[in-house]
Amino acid sequence: MNRCINEYRIQCKSCSAEISVSVLVPERYGPPRRQKAIERHSLNELLVDYGWLPTSKGYYCRRHAARARATFLTSAGSA
Repeated sequence: MNRCINEYRIQCKSCSAEISVSVLVPERYGPPRRQKAIERHSLNELLVDYGWLPTSKGYYCRRHAARARATFLTSAGSA
């Protein structure tokens, strides 16, 4: 099976912290939309392993993850 390595450099939405990660995904793993979803899921799992918080609005570093999580929980509770 062919594999593809994609490099990502992610920046925190609250500061200038950056993290670089490599995601290994199988090439031609179903339709392109499914492959992108698998790749995005793998990226998010890696970021969580390093203490980052991936959200639909962006990514937060370790320092800002707790505050961002509290903000999202508070805004979800008021909806």
